[in-house]
Amino acid sequence: MVEVTKEDIRKRILSIRTSLGEQTIEEYSENICNQILELNYYKKAEIVLGYIPTRGEVNIIPILEDARGKGKKVYVPKVLGKRKMEFYFYAGMGSLKRGKFGILEPEEIDKFDYECNNQGSGLSNKILMLIPGVAFDKNNNRLGYGGGFYDTYLADKDILTIAPVYDFQLVENVPIEKNDKKICKIIKTV
Repeated sequence: MVEVTKEDIRKRILSIRTSLGEQTIEEYSENICNQILELNYYKKAEIVLGYIPTRGEVNIIPILEDARGKGKKVYVPKVLGKRKMEFYFYAGMGSLKRGKFGILEPEEIDKFDYECNNQGSGLSNKILMLIPGVAFDKNNNRLGYGGGFYDTYLADKDILTIAPVYDFQLVENVPIEKNDKKICKIIKTV
């Protein structure tokens, strides 16, 4: 039996994802966003850590905007160096600038402070992270782009993670390493 590598999976899934048309991405994203908006995890969250979609990822901007409208604190990632990223306040799409890898990023204003938001306040269950990725399996293993940014960020944090994914991103088995972090919940198109 031939072992499938992370790179094999990335290449196959990214090829499918980049071939999606804008209308398909919009329809699938709307379906997934509607499911997430109905989750108690989302409804109870006071802080939402999101991402700005790129390269055909599920578009979660409607969730970020809904969260802002409901008075939740919303943060999105900014790459600061090798395997290093932090989450900063999301003030809407108009406030973002192209950063490393050509992805829209926030200014370095009002950084999300996990320790401050989690100490004795019981907020850990009020923090929700919507996390992108390339592929996922039935055991909630995640395959990212290979930079290790999310695994490094989540290494010492207890945050509820939800992965919005297209059906084709679910694979039989994602090869994992000791530092890879599992996802709490996967939401796919129905």
